Amino acid sequence: MQTGLYLVERYLPGATDDDVAAAAERVAAASERMTAEGISVRYLGATFIPADETCFCEFEARSRETVEWANERANVPFARILPAAHFPTRHARRRST
Repeated sequence: MQTGLYLVERYLPGATDDDVAAAAERVAAASERMTAEGISVRYLGATFIPADETCFCEFEARSRETVEWANERANVPFARILPAAHFPTRHARRRST
Protein backbone atom coordinates (compact mmCIF):
# COMPACT_ATOMS: atom_id res chain seq x y z
CA MET A 1 0.00 0.00 0.00
CA GLN A 2 1.28 3.45 -0.93
CA THR A 3 1.79 6.27 1.56
CA GLY A 4 0.07 9.61 1.23
CA LEU A 5 0.27 13.06 2.72
CA TYR A 6 -2.19 14.05 5.46
CA LEU A 7 -2.85 17.41 7.06
CA VAL A 8 -3.94 17.54 10.70
CA GLU A 9 -5.80 20.64 11.81
CA ARG A 10 -5.70 21.57 15.48
CA TYR A 11 -7.39 24.33 17.48
CA LEU A 12 -5.19 25.23 20.43
CA PRO A 13 -6.77 28.07 22.43
CA GLY A 14 -4.21 29.77 24.64
CA ALA A 15 -1.30 27.66 23.33
CA THR A 16 2.20 29.09 23.24
CA ASP A 17 5.09 28.27 20.93
CA ASP A 18 6.50 26.10 23.73
CA ASP A 19 3.20 24.20 24.06
CA VAL A 20 3.15 23.49 20.34
CA ALA A 21 6.82 22.46 20.32
CA ALA A 22 6.20 20.03 23.20
CA ALA A 23 3.17 18.55 21.41
CA ALA A 24 5.20 18.22 18.21
CA GLU A 25 7.89 16.30 20.11
CA ARG A 26 5.26 13.92 21.52
CA VAL A 27 3.74 13.33 18.08
CA ALA A 28 7.17 12.78 16.52
CA ALA A 29 8.08 10.28 19.25
CA ALA A 30 4.76 8.42 18.87
CA SER A 31 5.27 8.27 15.10
CA GLU A 32 8.79 6.90 15.53
CA ARG A 33 7.55 4.24 17.98
CA MET A 34 4.80 3.20 15.59
CA THR A 35 7.27 2.94 12.71
CA ALA A 36 9.55 0.79 14.89
CA GLU A 37 6.51 -1.43 15.53
CA GLY A 38 6.00 -1.83 11.77
CA ILE A 39 3.26 0.81 11.33
CA SER A 40 4.60 3.28 8.81
CA VAL A 41 3.89 6.89 9.77
CA ARG A 42 6.16 9.90 9.49
CA TYR A 43 5.61 13.26 11.17
CA LEU A 44 6.83 16.03 8.84
CA GLY A 45 6.33 19.11 10.99
CA ALA A 46 3.90 21.83 12.02
CA THR A 47 2.88 25.37 11.22
CA PHE A 48 1.43 27.28 14.18
CA ILE A 49 -0.69 30.39 13.69
CA PRO A 50 -0.92 31.95 17.19
CA ALA A 51 -3.33 34.73 16.16
CA ASP A 52 -5.86 32.08 15.06
CA GLU A 53 -4.96 29.56 17.79
CA THR A 54 -4.57 27.05 14.97
CA CYS A 55 -1.88 24.56 14.07
CA PHE A 56 -1.48 22.47 10.93
CA CYS A 57 0.70 19.36 10.97
CA GLU A 58 1.83 17.22 8.04
CA PHE A 59 2.20 13.46 8.11
CA GLU A 60 3.13 10.80 5.63
CA ALA A 61 1.23 7.55 6.22
CA ARG A 62 -0.69 4.73 4.60
CA SER A 63 -4.05 5.86 5.97
CA ARG A 64 -5.92 8.55 7.81
CA GLU A 65 -6.50 6.07 10.64
CA THR A 66 -2.74 5.63 11.11
CA VAL A 67 -2.32 9.40 11.49
CA GLU A 68 -5.23 9.51 13.92
CA TRP A 69 -3.67 6.74 15.98
CA ALA A 70 -0.30 8.55 16.14
CA ASN A 71 -1.99 11.68 17.48
CA GLU A 72 -4.04 9.73 19.99
CA ARG A 73 -0.95 7.87 21.23
CA ALA A 74 0.78 11.24 21.69
CA ASN A 75 -2.31 12.57 23.51
CA VAL A 76 -2.46 15.60 21.20
CA PRO A 77 -5.96 16.83 20.25
CA PHE A 78 -7.01 17.45 16.67
CA ALA A 79 -10.08 18.79 14.88
CA ARG A 80 -9.71 16.85 11.65
CA ILE A 81 -7.37 14.90 9.44
CA LEU A 82 -7.51 15.33 5.67
CA PRO A 83 -5.65 13.89 2.69
CA ALA A 84 -3.44 16.60 1.21
CA ALA A 85 -1.03 17.35 -1.62
CA HIS A 86 2.16 19.41 -1.50
CA PHE A 87 3.29 21.45 -4.51
CA PRO A 88 6.78 22.89 -4.02
CA THR A 89 7.85 25.78 -6.20
CA ARG A 90 10.15 25.08 -9.09
CA HIS A 91 12.96 26.80 -7.13
CA ALA A 92 12.45 24.51 -4.11
CA ARG A 93 12.45 21.40 -6.33
CA ARG A 94 15.76 22.43 -7.89
CA ARG A 95 17.40 22.96 -4.50
CA SER A 96 16.43 19.49 -3.27
CA THR A 97 18.15 17.66 -6.14
